[in-house]
Amino acid sequence: MTNYINQVGIVPGQAYDRSFGKNTKDWSDVTAIISFTPVKYLNVELGQDRNFIGDGYRSLLLSDFASTYPFLKLTGTLGNVKYMAMWSHMTDPARPAFQYTNGYKRKWGVFHYLDWNVNKRLSVGFFDAVIWADRDSVSGGKRGFDVAYANPIIFLRPIEAGNGSPDNAMIGVNAKYKITNGVTAYGQFYLDEFRAQDFFAGDGSIKNKYAWQIGLKGLTSLI
Repeated sequence: MTNYINQVGIVPGQAYDRSFGKNTKDWSDVTAIISFTPVKYLNVELGQDRNFIGDGYRSLLLSDFASTYPFLKLTGTLGNVKYMAMWSHMTDPARPAFQYTNGYKRKWGVFHYLDWNVNKRLSVGFFDAVIWADRDSVSGGKRGFDVAYANPIIFLRPIEAGNGSPDNAMIGVNAKYKITNGVTAYGQFYLDEFRAQDFFAGDGSIKNKYAWQIGLKGLTSLI
C-alpha cells in the first residue's frame, strides 16, 4: 500500500497524500451535509461528501470509493418512483495542473438517477451523467459551470450533443431482485459515450466503452 501511494500520490478512497514520501501517511477527509425537506416529496442536500448510486461493493454508476467533493442533490419521491438529480465539482489531483496559480485540474459533473420499485421484489434504475472540464485541456481557458446542464431532467445526451459533444456522457441501468428477505441479486450495465451506429456495428470501436457486473448480496445472523 505504501509503495502504491508513493507512486501515484493518492491514498486509495481518500485524497492526495500529504506525507511527501514518509512511511506514515497523511491526508484530508472533510465531510459536511445540510439536508432540507421543504415538502414530503422532496429532499435537498448541499454538502461535501461521497455519493453512491446503484448496487454492489463498487457500483459502476457512481461509487463512494473516492475523495469527498462539493455537491447539490435533489431527491424526489412519488409513490414507488424515486428521482435524483445531482451537480458536483470534483478535483483530479492525479493530473498535473495547468499552472501553479490554478491548482489541480477540476471537473464538473451532473448525475441523474430514476429508481422504479416495480413491485416488492424487483427494482429497476436508469442512470445518466455528463462530466466536463472546468478549463480547456489545451489552452487552460476557464469554462466553469455550463448552465445548459442545470436542467434537472434525466437523459442529457441530446443537450451534450447539441453543444457539439465536447463532454463525456454516460448512461447506465441498474436492476435488483429480492430473492429472499436476506439475499438480493443485482446487475448493472454502464455505457460511456454511446453512439448507436458504432455500438451495434460490432467492430470494436473505441468510441464506445462499456462495463457490466452481476452479483449477490445478503445478510446473515449467527444468533
